[in-house]
Amino acid sequence: LHAPLHSFPTRRSSDLQVIFVRKKQTQTPVTMAPNPANNYVTVNVFVDENIQATFTLIDKLGRKVHTQNEKLTKGSNNITLYLDKFSDGVYAMVFENASEKIVKQLIIIN
Repeated sequence: LHAPLHSFPTRRSSDLQVIFVRKKQTQTPVTMAPNPANNYVTVNVFVDENIQATFTLIDKLGRKVHTQNEKLTKGSNNITLYLDKFSDGVYAMVFENASEKIVKQLIIIN
C-alpha cells in the first residue's frame, strides 16, 4: 500500500529533501519439470552463492507431506523429488532459504 503524498509549505526550496526507498524484488529462479509429474519432479534452482534450502510439498488440505533439506552450490542445481508415494492432486512446492520463500504449483498424476 502506498501512502498519499502530502506537500508541506517551506520557506525555501532548498529546505526540501526527497528520499526514495526501493525494496529489492529479485527472486531466485526456480523451475520444475515435468509438471504434471508422476514418479518424480526435477526442481532447477539457480543461486548466487552456496546456501542451505528446504523443499516442502504441501497437499490441498495444507498438510506438509514431504520436506527435503538440500545444500545448494553457487550456480545451477537440480534437485529430484520422488513422488510415487503421493496421491494424485494439486500440491504446493515451497522453496525456502534464509532470505526468501517461493511457492510453485505441482500437479501429480500417478
